[in-house]
Amino acid sequence: MRLFDIFRSKKKLSAPWSKYYTKEDLNVHIPDISMYEQVRLSSIKYPSNTAIQYMGRKFNYTNIMGKIDNLANGFASMGIRKGDIVTILLPNVPECLLCLYALNKLGALANMTHPLSAEEEIKQTLESTNSRFLIIYDAQYSKIKNFIKDLNMKKVIFVSPSNSIGYIKGFLYDFSQRSKFEHHPKDKLFINYKDFYKYSIKQRDVFPPRFGKNTPAVILHSGGTSGTPKNVVIQNRAFIFAARGEKIDLIRLTPGDSALAIMPNFHGFGLSVLMHTPLALGCSTILVPKFDAKKFDTLFKKTKPTCVLGVPTLFEALSNSTNEKNLDLSFLKYVICGGDLLPKPLEDKINNYLKEHNSTARITQGYGLSEALACVTMAHDHVNKSGSVGIPLAGNHIKIINPATRETVPYGETGEIVIQSKALMMGYLNNEEETNEALQIHDDGYVWLHTGDLGYMDSDGFLFYKGRLKRMIITSGYNVYPSHIEEIIEKHPAVLQCTVVGMPHPYKQEVPKAFVVLKNNVLSPNSIITNYNVNDLESPITKYICYYKLSTNSNYISSEKNVTINPSSDQTVISCTYSGLSLSTTYNTYMEVYNDAGFKTTTSVQTLTTKSGYEDVDLIRLVGSLNNSGNYTLKANGVSYDAEVYYYSGDTTLSGTQCSSTESRMCIIKVDGNLTTSGTITPSSTKKGFFIYVTGTLKNTGTISMTGKGSPYSGQNVYLWKNSSGTYEYVPATGAYGSCPNS
Repeated sequence: MRLFDIFRSKKKLSAPWSKYYTKEDLNVHIPDISMYEQVRLSSIKYPSNTAIQYMGRKFNYTNIMGKIDNLANGFASMGIRKGDIVTILLPNVPECLLCLYALNKLGALANMTHPLSAEEEIKQTLESTNSRFLIIYDAQYSKIKNFIKDLNMKKVIFVSPSNSIGYIKGFLYDFSQRSKFEHHPKDKLFINYKDFYKYSIKQRDVFPPRFGKNTPAVILHSGGTSGTPKNVVIQNRAFIFAARGEKIDLIRLTPGDSALAIMPNFHGFGLSVLMHTPLALGCSTILVPKFDAKKFDTLFKKTKPTCVLGVPTLFEALSNSTNEKNLDLSFLKYVICGGDLLPKPLEDKINNYLKEHNSTARITQGYGLSEALACVTMAHDHVNKSGSVGIPLAGNHIKIINPATRETVPYGETGEIVIQSKALMMGYLNNEEETNEALQIHDDGYVWLHTGDLGYMDSDGFLFYKGRLKRMIITSGYNVYPSHIEEIIEKHPAVLQCTVVGMPHPYKQEVPKAFVVLKNNVLSPNSIITNYNVNDLESPITKYICYYKLSTNSNYISSEKNVTINPSSDQTVISCTYSGLSLSTTYNTYMEVYNDAGFKTTTSVQTLTTKSGYEDVDLIRLVGSLNNSGNYTLKANGVSYDAEVYYYSGDTTLSGTQCSSTESRMCIIKVDGNLTTSGTITPSSTKKGFFIYVTGTLKNTGTISMTGKGSPYSGQNVYLWKNSSGTYEYVPATGAYGSCPNS
């Protein structure tokens, strides 16, 4: 983006969604203040209102502003100045926000980083941002001890989750955790948060430098459109603007209300919508340092939030919670879903759950990304269409373009989503090339953020998100880039080649799985599994990459088997090529199997392509959960297949012929427990597909057979089991081509 481009004449932008706003709403004005000053104004208006709730304790605005000012004095006395970058690696604890606003008061930037980042990831973020100060969770010392003295750091502050839970609880927590992690040694480089705060309150009051809304405030992290990790620089004005827009949309949110912060502080939605916006509006943020999906309903009962925002997996967990039989959710005003697609069946399920528990709220969706401070569109109250992610917040603009020509496409036509907003990032830190790729001047004279997301807009201005233009996996709302994981794994001395694919998952929606080709003479593939206890190699993968980015059931392929793995440039695809067989073939399909397998019949089916001239065969996409026996119709590429489904709860023994109906083509068996085979298990003679899903262990004392069922080269002679290593396998029956090893 060239400087003189900014001075082009600007055309009036089309905004069909403007009819849902007043003229006052659309007259965007951002006061020239900082994040700190916006929260300080709330403390002046609502000094006794609760600002932060944490582990049963409440802190009002007067209390937190006093702590923030004290911390600012301490940071200033240690030499932190305007423009300095301080890295924060903390869970959702009060100290995270207190330090963030104290740094903001000084004009310094907070580099918000995942608290469970791997050793090399922490080192990389400190180096790439030139951070000289680090605020980190005390249990993470072991991850920094090997390099921290080499980075010219000025101070490392260690925070314990016990710091804000009260004296007695804090003492008990510290006592119980004392031997569970390595503690930092006494060193002038290191200081505990409690000691740092005592030091801070003794310092004289600081007079902050003059700066305003255009000063950079926060660094978030993103893969952008390329997938390469980047530091996203966000200005103060983005947070001010977002709080204003969210107040307009969440009109029933009033001072004194509360937002449940289950999304993390290093996530744009979490930091902006669930933490800063409530504090900017005189509400409180309920900080949850470690979310337990199994106790989601209990958390609601204890905290009674007015507003909650989460990814689909969290709301799926809520609808499945059974701890509180008489849970009353009448206090809920807003339930917002973001970070991933919300399937219609799940939307209906959650709305029914809310209604059954006395809430007038209905789940709506929002859309955003780090480069635009997360929340760009939002559906709310009666401004909502099922399946959409809402309309742009007041002051935001969206258009859908042909990514090849940058021309706007008609309503209803899918293209790339591009965004114009006052909340757009300044750019990627020290990365002009990627910044210019993401922020582009169009012929209308405006700067547009190219998201790399696909979607369409209807004539009313509602946005419908469709997916990614390039490779990305969304797991529990986190963006994970296969190319980044592949690069890390291929650094391992035992690895010849690797590709990473997205695997359906009933709770996380999708998880990454690595398919790895090992070098010759590597006899122990388990040595590179992502396990913190692995110490038999010099460079375990977990040293380089955060644990949530990889599934632990990766597949390992010997290089001697003449297998090539070629990920497609625009899709996550495995290609396994075989030679030396009676019929050679290439399998092009998603590897969609996972340990706690469930399935449903409403989603798309992927194609398994055989040699030209032979029948194309469809593999069922296994996502979600179906725990009912019965007859179902599976639709694949316009063709319907009848399937006979049998569901068994608990440990099961099977033998003989299964699925005796003569009208269905597929036999599907799911066992929630261990499966023991006895004798020969085979489907009836009419079946051309036999699928077995075992959530426990397969004790295959008998034989599972598809012999004689269907054409021997149709590719349909496939059954599925969980093998001794704990992974699922597609295995062809006698006469079929062969299969990708362990896939």
